[in-house]
Amino acid sequence: NQFGPWIHGGHIIWTDNRFMDTGIGDYRKELMEYCISTKEERRITDSLGRKIYPEFNDEYVVYKYYEPDAGSGRLQLMERVSGNVTILAELGQAAEGKSIGDRYVAWVAIPQGSPYYNKDVHIFDLHNGTTTHLDSTSNSLTYNTSVSGNKVVWQDDRNGDWDIYLYDMEVRQERQLTHDPFDQTAPWIHGNLVTWTDFRFTEGSLEEQTCAVDLYVLDITTMEGRRVTTLPWHWWGMIGEDGLLLAALQVCGQGFPGLVLQKCSQLRVNLPDQLFPKLAGLVDGQVNLVAVLGIADQGSRSQSAGDTEIQRFRPLAVPLLIGRGRSANCSVVRPNSWAAVC
Repeated sequence: NQFGPWIHGGHIIWTDNRFMDTGIGDYRKELMEYCISTKEERRITDSLGRKIYPEFNDEYVVYKYYEPDAGSGRLQLMERVSGNVTILAELGQAAEGKSIGDRYVAWVAIPQGSPYYNKDVHIFDLHNGTTTHLDSTSNSLTYNTSVSGNKVVWQDDRNGDWDIYLYDMEVRQERQLTHDPFDQTAPWIHGNLVTWTDFRFTEGSLEEQTCAVDLYVLDITTMEGRRVTTLPWHWWGMIGEDGLLLAALQVCGQGFPGLVLQKCSQLRVNLPDQLFPKLAGLVDGQVNLVAVLGIADQGSRSQSAGDTEIQRFRPLAVPLLIGRGRSANCSVVRPNSWAAVC
């Protein structure tokens, strides 16, 4: 198995099981890197233990490391060239919700020596090797960090509901981005744009696990935002280059498919009949949306004259941001277990 891929620039890093030997009790999971331009693959870790869910920038990879027979993993940072490793969070800190930017790595974890399970926001400076612990998060639950430039966002329940907060490492100031009584969760930041899932328009909550939720985008420079989606389903989004927004859609009772939501007349997805006619009017013309759709069962696809129809659609658990679409046509990118992109 290969799983947990992350793409940055022209490289992909993922977790790979091919080196384990269960016959002798070796359950190692290693990190592999693939260069898209040269089509070369290389193994970047070689040790016992499991290294999973990597994220990386030009110089560093951050990932969870589980020792053999250990129930809790460490959060580790590795230099991509030298292979030198720095431990960001120890076994008992239960780190999660990690993210990495050009200079900073952020995550939530139990502070060292704390008698409580509460997880706080931590930010590591790749330039000077120091870690900032946000004391303001000590009395609340925090999840889902995202880093861009010198800014970190996360979701926080200090006010009794889930809100989105931002911390600026340059000026050392924290800002609350949402203030209404309904939940806002799963933030993602890129440049001056922050997106999250928003329950205010459907008056639901994360605790209720309602399907009715929308995507919201906020410009933190002007503090002007807008609701991006209007269909009554569960959305999750990532802001990318040039304001591109990846949107994933959960159809109630039918899983969590990723969708390409862009002006692409050739796109056909075998989802509920009421969905496709509404795609064109789902967002305004100011946002282009590009994502991996998912996997179709082999042999269940048809393609003619630039038109791709997906049948027996099997969605990706975590859709991937590809980048700006260059064509109005959908194309097959994997011949056997294939995905369609726009």
